[in-house]
Amino acid sequence: MSQHFKMVLRDGRQLAWREYGKGFPIVFAHGNLNSSLLEPAWQKTAGQAENAGARVLALDRPGYGLTSPHTNRTYLDFAQDVQELINHLSISKFGVVGYSSGGPHALSCVAAQLPGLTTCSLVSSDAPYHKLGLNQRMYGASEVTMEHALSKAKENYQAMVASYQTMKKRDRVPIALADINHAILNGFEGAASDSVLEASESWGFELEDIKTNEDKPTLNIWHGSVDHDVPIEAGTYMIEQLMGSDRGNGSKHRCHIIEGENHTLIRRHWESILLEAVAGGGSGGEGKL
Repeated sequence: MSQHFKMVLRDGRQLAWREYGKGFPIVFAHGNLNSSLLEPAWQKTAGQAENAGARVLALDRPGYGLTSPHTNRTYLDFAQDVQELINHLSISKFGVVGYSSGGPHALSCVAAQLPGLTTCSLVSSDAPYHKLGLNQRMYGASEVTMEHALSKAKENYQAMVASYQTMKKRDRVPIALADINHAILNGFEGAASDSVLEASESWGFELEDIKTNEDKPTLNIWHGSVDHDVPIEAGTYMIEQLMGSDRGNGSKHRCHIIEGENHTLIRRHWESILLEAVAGGGSGGEGKL
């Protein structure tokens, strides 16, 4: 079972989210052209969250679903939205999980040093493509304007809907279509602004500053070796820039490069991702004030 909620932010915008599972609070930031209705593990999503001891707060990010658009937004604006949500719910400790385009959004919460944030997991996360010289490859343009991004978002929507309609497991078709159609209730501004932010010269914070902060939350990075949507070099770049040698044995930080996995690895590793996030949070409780 899941429940849907809305709140009004200080600037008058509306923030909407869906809750499922039970236990340690995890704010979940969905990917491009996804929404709060994304079911990472299909029909097993809520059950796996409960098994992991996670209370998932699945947001509609700005411009998606029932959350208001936020013109000229930044990643750090999203961190402020999360802070308002956490205050509204009287949560003292929490984690964030970001999938694909949601990855940089989740990371912004670390950069903003939100009080109570104890763990951040990046799953198939986008990277600062301008610094990697990958804008042309990823978006078909070296400088990504809102106009260009809107056109691409509409093309991607059509391609994704066509792909969903041909899925072999027919019981998943309505789940996928409900998610993507909820995503565009506000139009395509949310998806387009994701691309503009990802491709920008600056994210508004530096990965190096996060890496050198010894008090940063536990970081977990998950990436597939054959991810054709967010290339593996983006994943390895994020690992190096955020962790360096501070990962694996003797460190609280973990990275998982999964051989043979693609961009949708979250579908097959959802419970493990949440289990690791809950463990990194250092609490199995509700995280209430």
